[in-house]
Amino acid sequence: MHRIGELQDNQAVAELGESLTKKGIAFHISQAMGENNHKIYTLIVEKPEDVEEATSIFNTLTGIPPSFEIPPEYEKIRSIKITPITKNFIIACTLLYIFSLFPLGKQLVELLSLSSKPNQFLSEVKEGQIWRLFTPMLLHFSIPHILFNMVMLKEFGKVIEFSKGASFFLYFIIFTGFLSNLAQYMITGPFFGGMSGVIYAFFGFLWMQKTLNPDSEFSLPVSDLVLIIGWFFLCLFGLIGRIANTAHAVGLVSGMLTGIVWGLKDSSEGNKNYKNAVLYTVVSFFLLALTLFIEFNRFKRGFYFFNFF
Repeated sequence: MHRIGELQDNQAVAELGESLTKKGIAFHISQAMGENNHKIYTLIVEKPEDVEEATSIFNTLTGIPPSFEIPPEYEKIRSIKITPITKNFIIACTLLYIFSLFPLGKQLVELLSLSSKPNQFLSEVKEGQIWRLFTPMLLHFSIPHILFNMVMLKEFGKVIEFSKGASFFLYFIIFTGFLSNLAQYMITGPFFGGMSGVIYAFFGFLWMQKTLNPDSEFSLPVSDLVLIIGWFFLCLFGLIGRIANTAHAVGLVSGMLTGIVWGLKDSSEGNKNYKNAVLYTVVSFFLLALTLFIEFNRFKRGFYFFNFF
């Protein structure tokens, strides 16, 4: 016997009984006297397998909102403790953001940006300051900017680091960070920063790896897929403000292509889906081409690097 809840209204009890009977749920309703001689009706369900459905019917009738169901994919992701490299990147980004709020920190931001000389093409990099090709991903310029990126870094980063190992994860960050930073610099110049290009690479990798290898241990909840793709297009069409769209696109494409390769590599011989691999490769390059087309028109048919040729 499983007690579900109590009612005091005769009409509600009748409606509840009718709904439960239609569903074939075995139940009975006990009566007791409450305060002021009011009858209290208690719903009791006889079979444990009917408890969930009976509770849902009872909650709907009494106006209790249904409980939020956590997607099983997210439950699996949530079970992973934050991994060392992911944690260190979160700490580094957070400390740099806090430090950047002070005068001395602004000098450090300038040193870590891709260039502090907008009239010269990669001048500091040519002088040997190679770190500038990677460090812009550590810079953030507002609280919403860093909060969103750090939450996504924690959720996506720890999955890749846990499943693929620290070496792969670190190389992946360096590779996708370099590509997204350089691409954004060539389109808009040196005034940008943030981890979002790398986060889109994480997203693309996890998405494609599961798509090409259904046996992959981890997958993204549908809500995350909708959120990240929706955010990509909101930013691309200028509905959010000034955003590093090229870094987003290059990160997404590099992550998708890496995920396609690893998805095929990890899938069993009989399950290699080359058709999907080709399809999503085309989709990734289409997203990149669309981004460049929109950015080209947004910047009055000119990109930053055109100024030097």
